[in-house]
Amino acid sequence: MTDYRQTHLTACQSVEKAFTAPVDDTTTTVSLSTSSAAATSLTDGSVYRLWSSVNCFVVFTDGGSTAADTDDMPLTAELPEFFRLTGADRIAAIVASGSGTLYITKMA
Repeated sequence: MTDYRQTHLTACQSVEKAFTAPVDDTTTTVSLSTSSAAATSLTDGSVYRLWSSVNCFVVFTDGGSTAADTDDMPLTAELPEFFRLTGADRIAAIVASGSGTLYITKMA
């Protein structure tokens, strides 16, 4: 019996394990403020866990100069989310006010 709490279906309807142990020494921190900041040199095709200490907005880019703004995807504080980077090797983030930290951990 498959434990569906730990899997999800991909676009091809194949089952992929969503939660794995992190890859050693792969957490990147990004200091968040009202100016866009980014984590660069991430691995296209890899799964990353994003956890932020504050509500923020993130955008996934291909290494160009795209900056995050408050129209981008919101990320709720203290709620981890998992993403597979597809066609991107950079994550930029910003907050509407205040400051915080975004933790980006490579999972696979």
